[in-house]
Amino acid sequence: MLRRPLILLIFTAAIGTACGSKPAANNTNTVAAVSNANTDTQNGARTKVEDLSLLINMPYDVQDVVWKQSKDQKKITAVIHFDPDDEKKVIPEAEKFGPAQNATIETQSWFPDELTEQSDLHGDRPLSGKAYPANQFFQDPYNSGRIIDIDGTDYYILELTAQ
Repeated sequence: MLRRPLILLIFTAAIGTACGSKPAANNTNTVAAVSNANTDTQNGARTKVEDLSLLINMPYDVQDVVWKQSKDQKKITAVIHFDPDDEKKVIPEAEKFGPAQNATIETQSWFPDELTEQSDLHGDRPLSGKAYPANQFFQDPYNSGRIIDIDGTDYYILELTAQ
């Protein structure tokens, strides 16, 4: 009589082991790899506003964003196309922290086509626009920077540095 429960116990343990799944760590690594593949483009730029929002304050709704963090993680550059309703709020809010200044910025290969084409049309000249303090985007450690309203487009370039 004791043999039947012992055999049943061994049989149950063997089936449980055979039907078990891989350790969770392997699944986590796969999810991380897929996540990285979905957020990084071939040139290292990212496109997920959710990831950017973990690093900086994002007070406005965004239609599109392409951004990069420097290798030393001390600078973030983002090209942002805001939701039309929120776009109307960006400049008035920025002007509370300081006046506009003329600004130029070199086009990067990972910028949206509209911006790289605009630069190409003008003989590889830098993009120009009005720069404002970017205080509304500050979040530790990124507490310094500017937001540039690029002339002739709906794009803004945000440059933040860690202090």
